[in-house]
Amino acid sequence: MAVDTACSSSLLCLHMACQAIKNGECDAAIVGGAQVVAKPQTSLQFNKLNMLSPEGACKAFDVDANG
Repeated sequence: MAVDTACSSSLLCLHMACQAIKNGECDAAIVGGAQVVAKPQTSLQFNKLNMLSPEGACKAFDVDANG
């Protein structure tokens, strides 16, 4: 199943997988996430808004996050 809810897609998929297991709809689930930025303008705008780490590393929810 593909889910597109912008920034929350991976977390929503994890939630859906946990619910499916809890409800007995399946015994196990595999969840993965990916992002494709097809337009260079999107990355440039993210950079201008300081949404990207200058180190190129994702540190979500980390005290050392810088992007």
